[in-house]
Amino acid sequence: MGQMTVRNIPDPEYAALTRVAASNDRSAEAEVRHLIAQHIKTQGGDGFGSKLVRKYSGIVKQDFQFERNETASDPVSFE
Repeated sequence: MGQMTVRNIPDPEYAALTRVAASNDRSAEAEVRHLIAQHIKTQGGDGFGSKLVRKYSGIVKQDFQFERNETASDPVSFE
């Protein structure tokens, strides 16, 4: 697992973080891990596919199937 050190957190923000962490029965470090995981999930952490699903949800059904044309295209000529 990756590790990270965060420096220079202003005192008011750190105090707020520790209060929130305590109210969730977590350490400040565990609270930061939780916040990062939540942020990644809400931002579509698995990348391009999630962005497409968000953009086109409601337009195309989730179980949409398409046929792929596997015919090779002609090579590009620059002459």
